[in-house]
Formats: sequence, C-alpha cells, structure tokens
Amino acid sequence: MNKYFIIILLFSLFTCKAIAQELNTTVSVIALKTQIVDPAIFKTLENDIAEFMNNRAWTNHIYQQHEKIDVSIVINVTEELSQERFNANALITVNRPVYNSSYNTVLFSHNDKDWTFDYIEFESIEFDETTFRNNLSSLLAFYAYYAIGMDYDTYKLNGGEPWFTKAKAVLDNAQVSKETGWKAYENQKNRYWLIEQLKTDRYKAYHKVLYDYHRMGLDLMYSNPTAGRLAISNAIKNLHVLFQNNPGGPLLFQTFFNAKSEELVSMYAEAPAGEKAQTLPLLMKMDPQNTNAYTKALKKR
Repeated sequence: MNKYFIIILLFSLFTCKAIAQELNTTVSVIALKTQIVDPAIFKTLENDIAEFMNNRAWTNHIYQQHEKIDVSIVINVTEELSQERFNANALITVNRPVYNSSYNTVLFSHNDKDWTFDYIEFESIEFDETTFRNNLSSLLAFYAYYAIGMDYDTYKLNGGEPWFTKAKAVLDNAQVSKETGWKAYENQKNRYWLIEQLKTDRYKAYHKVLYDYHRMGLDLMYSNPTAGRLAISNAIKNLHVLFQNNPGGPLLFQTFFNAKSEELVSMYAEAPAGEKAQTLPLLMKMDPQNTNAYTKALKKR
C-alpha cells in the first residue's frame, strides 16, 4: 500500500476521533481551607477532569465543534480526609444553544452533595463501563451520560434514552461501593433518584415536556416568538399535570426549575396578559420558592 495513502488514512482516522468527543466541559475546583495538601493539586485535578470529560468519546456519533454540549462542573472541597481523599459537593450545569440565536438555555442544574473522591496527582482517571473502579471516574461518567441524554431528549422525543441507560449502568455498578449518593435509601435527592425518575414510566411524560419546551418552543422563538411561547406554555401545562399526579415534589421538578426559573420569569414578563394569567399561577404551584419573581412578572405591563 502506498505510504502516502497510509499517512492520509491515519490522519483521517485521527481527525474523526478528534471531533468525536461530545462534551465541552469547564471545571473549577474550590478548596479554601486545605491544611494537608498543597492547593496546587486542585489545579491539576481541574485539568485531569476536563481532559477525562472532553477527550473521551462517550458515544459513537460524530460531533462538530459547535455541536458539543457545554458542561460546567464546580467542585467545592469541604474536607480533607487524607492527602488523597476528599469530601466535596459539586454543581453540575448543562447548557444547550437555542436554534438561530446566540442564546444558551440551561438544561440541567444540580448540586450533588455526595461528591467524596480519591485523587492522586498526575495519576490518570480510569473508567470501565462494566465495573466500578473508583468513585471519581464513576461520578464523572454518570454526569457525562446524563448530560448527553438531556441534550438528545431536547432534539428528539425520547432521544436521550440510550444515554440515560448508560448512566443507569454506571449507577448499578456503583451499588457495590461504600460511597454515598448511589443508593435509593440514602436520601431522595441523590444520583439514584436523578436517573430512576427519568427511567421510570411514571414520569414518562417528562421527556415530552423537555422536547416540547426546547425543540417546539425555544427553537421556534427566533422565527415565531408567539408560537414558540405557546408551545412552552403547553409544555408547562403538561408538566403541571405530571406534578398533580405525583405530589411531594419529585427531584425532576427541582432540577427543572433550578435550570428554568429565571428563563421563565424573563420570558413571561414580556408575554401578553392572557398568557401570563394561564401559565404563571401554574409555575407558582410547582416552584413556590420563586413565587415572588413570578408574581412580579405577572404584574408587569
């Protein structure tokens, strides 16, 4: 075989691999009270996590640079258990561009309070889909698949299912570990319930809410703001039906409003009075902690 052809083939394969990665992850590690370790280790950790998230191919799909999913991970180290083990919490945020605009909408925002991990500086983060190797790689893989699933769900109805299944597999593998955040009985706001509620038929309608809100709503706002907002209003009505059928405030609703409350206030502050009167009271019922903001939007003329 011609050696130049081989070089071109290898270059092509390398290029395909280089653009196959799905995530554009930014990482910030905050460690204000360290007494055991050199704080510089956390800069290395930032780089290692970003490299793990961004350089791994999580799917077999090809992503162009502008298609990559923006993920932010802010890790707040709260305790040094040893030179290599830390307690922390982590805020994970996933963003999605809105069609034909420069606006990015928040898809998912969650503060994970069970982020205990081991880390040895300059040691690579290793992940295995078939088994639990360590908590850090499992945490990162879980949220990588979760982010991809959320993104796909907003472009195609139930499009995120394969990636939610992979996130569930990470969770299932972690059941053998002693780390917290993976098991149903620990609390109602951990990773178990994040994925369980997305996978169960009881909340199946939530996937349509995500699709209608984003693909049929926000993506239409540029060309037809009235029709786009109407689709979002219908998505909120369907979310309210789901809310009524599931009292107690499932975690899905908390993560939805963590992501969407500011956007909804801004959107309906400028909406016609009739749309406000129909939609904002539903938001107050589902998201009572932001009632004051919704009330102000309702009164705005």
